[in-house]
Amino acid sequence: MVSAVRSRKLPARLESSPAAKSRSRAKGKSNLIAQPTKPRKALHASRRTPLATSEPPSRPPSPSIWREPANPQATMLGIPTELRLQIYEHVFHSTLMHIHRHEFGEFIGGSWHPPRFFWTACRQPNPDHPMLCANPKYSALCNEEDRCTYRPDDPPESSGAVALRRTCRLIHQETQNLAQRGSTISIHPKDLDSWLFELKKVAPKQLESIRRVTLMGTDTWRTPLFTAFRRLKMLENLEAIAFQGQVAKWTLLNLQSNKNAPEVRWGNWQLLNWLKDFPCNVKVVAEGLVWNKSRPRWVNSPDKDHQVVVRIVRDAYEGDQNASASWDDQHVDVEVQRSDLINYKRNAKWRMWWRAKEVKHFI
Repeated sequence: MVSAVRSRKLPARLESSPAAKSRSRAKGKSNLIAQPTKPRKALHASRRTPLATSEPPSRPPSPSIWREPANPQATMLGIPTELRLQIYEHVFHSTLMHIHRHEFGEFIGGSWHPPRFFWTACRQPNPDHPMLCANPKYSALCNEEDRCTYRPDDPPESSGAVALRRTCRLIHQETQNLAQRGSTISIHPKDLDSWLFELKKVAPKQLESIRRVTLMGTDTWRTPLFTAFRRLKMLENLEAIAFQGQVAKWTLLNLQSNKNAPEVRWGNWQLLNWLKDFPCNVKVVAEGLVWNKSRPRWVNSPDKDHQVVVRIVRDAYEGDQNASASWDDQHVDVEVQRSDLINYKRNAKWRMWWRAKEVKHFI
């Protein structure tokens, strides 16, 4: 009887009254409270999606790795700055830096920027002459893994002075000037002007710190060697200049002599006439590599291929800087190295540097 009265429809005038509206709201709340909630069915084990859990926290390192040294001051940053600078000079003195140039420029901020330069450390400088590379890219006197060839897809690992500079910011700042002053800069002659202009615009103080420069290229009329030597004479603090590259065999060898061991005639090398313009207080080193290829149909052709390295060294000495330097036997040392090809395969990668148009006639 009670349920029938509650379900009976009220008149319109009573439904619109405030009392009726409050009763209807109370009734709705009571129904919501009274309605039981159904328990949620558990998903099957195969339908459950795994939750994204974070990686477990790594364990702290063992005390043996992070133990404090017996003398906390016996570290690179714990020693005085004067000792660190002496260590830097010793490390960078035997460092040979190869300067590379990007092939293409780029647009930055709506303006065109020329190709940038970067450098890599030489894999193995010459132990007797740190200004020269022991295994240049065009040499067949070493194994392939020992040749100093830069590849953008496989850059060399950081070692020596490069790894030392990348240790921390403090060491990088302290070695900023020593990187140019203590090491040797190796660059191609055609990139020298652009690199000097870029260095003068970005870091003029480093331009004043350059002491030793090596030009690596080919001794041809296409290579601007004469112009490069004139640019280097403008450096005020220059201490040593060197050239290392490929040279034609008739320039350094007397092909009419012994065919398997031809006589070396370095006095006819035109490059030395340009190097004589440097004063006596500047050390001069010139190294030319010759490939004497075997050609059975040619007269006086060697029995088998071999390469000859001719190295002329004139040490610096005290004297009148305005007068022309002496090139007699007292100040000049000549070194000759003959050796058979270690990597003589036809697909050896060093051969690609002898197939260029400008050096094809060298052999």
